[in-house]
Amino acid sequence: MFEIFKRAIYVLLALSAALYAGSYLVCKVPARAERRRGYALFRFGSIGYPYFKLQKYLSKETNIILWDVLLFIFSLLIWSTVPLTGTLVIMDISSGFFVSAFFYLAVLVLLVLASESKYEFQLSNTLRKAGMAWAFFLPALFSFLAIMLLSRTVNMKEIVSLQFGYWNIVYQPLGFFIVLACTILLVKTLGLTRKNITLFSKNQQRQGSGLSKAIGRFAKYMAAFYLVALINIFYLGGWLDLYFIDGNIMLVIKFFLVFIVVLLFDKAIPDIDNYKYLVDINLKFLIPVSVFNLVLTLGFLSARNIFGWV
Repeated sequence: MFEIFKRAIYVLLALSAALYAGSYLVCKVPARAERRRGYALFRFGSIGYPYFKLQKYLSKETNIILWDVLLFIFSLLIWSTVPLTGTLVIMDISSGFFVSAFFYLAVLVLLVLASESKYEFQLSNTLRKAGMAWAFFLPALFSFLAIMLLSRTVNMKEIVSLQFGYWNIVYQPLGFFIVLACTILLVKTLGLTRKNITLFSKNQQRQGSGLSKAIGRFAKYMAAFYLVALINIFYLGGWLDLYFIDGNIMLVIKFFLVFIVVLLFDKAIPDIDNYKYLVDINLKFLIPVSVFNLVLTLGFLSARNIFGWV
């Protein structure tokens, strides 16, 4: 029990550092893409901006409701079975991916429910938006399943260790781009860098202000970080060493490089003011291509008689 508690503390510290750095990048990367300085109140490149933003949230009075509490808890539970390194994982179980995926989908639903908990919107609208957020994970899930078939394991640690020769992006480039596209569209839908009127109306502020709004921002970061972490684990070799560079250093570099790419694409893609466009992108392109990639992988492995069916 003490060992699990110690690992949980390490995971929380790692997430806190990633959250601070990610918040800074969300402030600076879109601004630099527009040739602006971004938030420039502090010296040293506005490195103190995330701390200032947190203090701004905490200084405002707010009422914490049940959705906020559940949102915060599930945002942390996502990382209970995701290995951050080869040794740093709170609960090391072989089916950890599916457990974390369940918590991830719960966070997406809670984000929508919490955002409308103080507004008398119709239930059908809430369910529609929750379904849209869920749907973005389907093509990513099919792509991850293709990697699991290729690796013949669902254990994320084993998937990383099997990439000692070549990263899975070499064998599954189509799946990599599908998951990357899903991450970009999810970030755009949730409005991580700016409010998106697809999910939130122009005159709507999530839970007003204060700590509840900070919890909503925290959950959005955790949802984005989760997909970026899975991209590293499933496609980019995770924590494996790269020549003379330590694997843990490479893991941090790859994580933030992918995150910066997501932010740049989010900035380059214009706002989508109609959720039907996102549905069309998902149903007419991402899901069919991801299913094709999964079927192609299964057909290749069957032709090689990997599963011993013949």
